[in-house]
Amino acid sequence: MAMQNNSLSDLWNRTVDLVKDKTNNISLWETLEQTVPITMEEDTLIIGINSENLNNPAQLTNTDYKNTIETSLARTFGKTMKFRVIEGTTHDDWKRAKEREMRVSAMQNTTYKRSDIKSDTAHSWDGIFEYVSRSYNAMSMRQLPQMRARYLTDILYALSDVMDELYGDNPSETSERQLARVLEKIATLTEIPAPSIALELERLRAWQKQSNS
Repeated sequence: MAMQNNSLSDLWNRTVDLVKDKTNNISLWETLEQTVPITMEEDTLIIGINSENLNNPAQLTNTDYKNTIETSLARTFGKTMKFRVIEGTTHDDWKRAKEREMRVSAMQNTTYKRSDIKSDTAHSWDGIFEYVSRSYNAMSMRQLPQMRARYLTDILYALSDVMDELYGDNPSETSERQLARVLEKIATLTEIPAPSIALELERLRAWQKQSNS
């Protein structure tokens, strides 16, 4: 449970004093003096620093100094503690930092493993077509252009991986039409012209062929 601000400030000030006793780095001392304890979440102390001092926090995460700070925290708080430095000095700043992390996490979760399409599609054009739609529908914030761009990149890599088996070097007319069907579906979902997507796929496959040669 987060502690009251006054108590938290007192504990952090005591921690800073302990760190100063254990180190001989004026720049580190000045950086610590610019930090503000914001809150505690479990065993992590969240400390903030104003944006104009953002060139300094790297010192705090230097391995030697980080260990010294955490050792001092443990002594002050009476238990093993970690700390995290964020930009800003208020609870709202911490809230925004967590929201940014959630957005980044959501973006990372839209990155599809290329192996997934191989197992999910059962090596069929119908399976690929289904996978294209299912992957898009599962994507968070798909209305954002950058998310669609990420989706397009991932889906083209996945599509290229199964084309060696289903499309081959001398594709039949049926294969050409099936590929076109998949590309048209991707175009509809991403609102990018199908010929442009086909061009990107051609460039990707040419690059992959060159890299593997």
